[in-house]
Formats: sequence, C-alpha cells, structure tokens
Amino acid sequence: MLLTAGFGCWYFVRKNQYPPWLLKATIAMTFSGWVATLAGWYVTEIGRQPFLVSGVLRTADAATQIPSGNIALSLAMYLSIYFLLLVAYISTLFVMAHRAIRLEANNLHVSDMQTDPAAVGGGMSEKQFNLEKQA
Repeated sequence: MLLTAGFGCWYFVRKNQYPPWLLKATIAMTFSGWVATLAGWYVTEIGRQPFLVSGVLRTADAATQIPSGNIALSLAMYLSIYFLLLVAYISTLFVMAHRAIRLEANNLHVSDMQTDPAAVGGGMSEKQFNLEKQA
C-alpha cells in the first residue's frame, strides 16, 4: 500500500496526472489493509495451535484473564471510533459530490476550482449556496 501511494505521489509530481494502470492498482489496494489484518490474525492463531494440541500450552493459559467488562468496554470503544470514521468518510464523500455538482452546474473544471474557489461556492454552506442560487 505504501509503495503504491508513494509511487503515485512521485508520478503525480513529475507528470501532473495519474496513469490509468496506477488508478486501477490503487483500486486493487482498497482491501489490502483488511487482507493484512486477516493474515496477521491467521498467523497468530495458527502459530498458537500446535502448542495447544501437543499439550505444551493449556487452553486456560491461552485464554485471557481480563474481566469481561473490560473486553466489552474495549469493543465498545473500537466500535465508536470506527463509527465516527465512517461518519467522517461519508460526510467527505457528500462534500466532494456537492462540489462536483457545483462544478458541473457552472460548467467549470477542477482547475477553475483551484484558482477561483468562489466559483464553486468557496466555503459556503449548502443553505447559503441554495439561497444564492435562487437569487
């Protein structure tokens, strides 16, 4: 993932655009974090299994001694953080989509937005944009 991102940044700085194959590679990288997490979990569990089966490690020793309340609190904290990240992600998608709609409505391009932010609404809220649009 890091190599793909690093190469993409380097390429964009040099050529000021992304090649189509790099965009496809970036899409392919979407689930690589999830795959890495699963692979780490498999390695941990498979590495622990021979010791449990052969009697070197007892099941009671492999299980945690942490009270269930602490585990529930940890789970709740993880779920809360991931929920907040999901909300932030979806909000960002909506902002980007509204900017694209404004660009299209004004027949502007991305380069116009970079040079004249007021052309696409600048930092206006959706309500301000709609009021201005009606006037």
